[in-house]
Amino acid sequence: MPEVKRDAEGWPLSCYLCGRDLPHYERNYKDLASDPLTLNRLKQMSVRCERCDSREDARRQKTETQSRVEMALSEARDIGDVTPEFEHCSFRHSIPEKERSPDAWSHAGQWQPGQANVYLHGSPGTGKTFLCRCLLWVCLEAEKSVAEVTAKELFMLSTGFDNAAKWARLKSKHTVLVDDVDKGVTSPNHVAAFWEFINARVNAGRRTLFTSNMPLSALLAQLIAADPKNESTARAAIDRLKPVVHFKIEGASLR
Repeated sequence: MPEVKRDAEGWPLSCYLCGRDLPHYERNYKDLASDPLTLNRLKQMSVRCERCDSREDARRQKTETQSRVEMALSEARDIGDVTPEFEHCSFRHSIPEKERSPDAWSHAGQWQPGQANVYLHGSPGTGKTFLCRCLLWVCLEAEKSVAEVTAKELFMLSTGFDNAAKWARLKSKHTVLVDDVDKGVTSPNHVAAFWEFINARVNAGRRTLFTSNMPLSALLAQLIAADPKNESTARAAIDRLKPVVHFKIEGASLR
């Protein structure tokens, strides 16, 4: 660090971090105390210029944010809202997947928390879950609550008193990843639960990420086939996803 410049009375005249002049320090602080002891302490204070002050504030805020993110991640992991693999998924750790589907990753990188629902489809093993977990990580870094669940787990949670608390928690999370949504819908009860889940989250202003092996139009057909007597419910559920960002990942399996 640079040596602090001082005037004849000992008042600091420069920033202790970068050495920039502090022309107003003496006039701002001399009137704060009249007794010699306090005045002497004020003279010995380490003073930053406005530029360094802003940088230190930004650094402190970043550190505090990182601490809150780590606490939120630990809590989500402890209650089972995210899997251990989630911690290793972020846009910073996704170079191989980006090279396989650059367009999808480019579009996904522009997505912002709360912007829209996301429906990502492609062949098995192409990195769909990894990409959506990267989006979840973006939400977590923005201090938004997140969770992930497979479609089969989701529909199991929709039934039974013992599952009511987690079912309600998933509906209230800011952003939820529903993985393999096309593999979970097999009965009229599933269609009804899917509608309830989507409708509750949309009404609350929440966003949902979906991965699937089929396009959205094929998922609609699957919902209708699972409950042909209530086609309107299936169509209403898909319609409630709007606004939805639709991505497709190309390529062979990475597994």
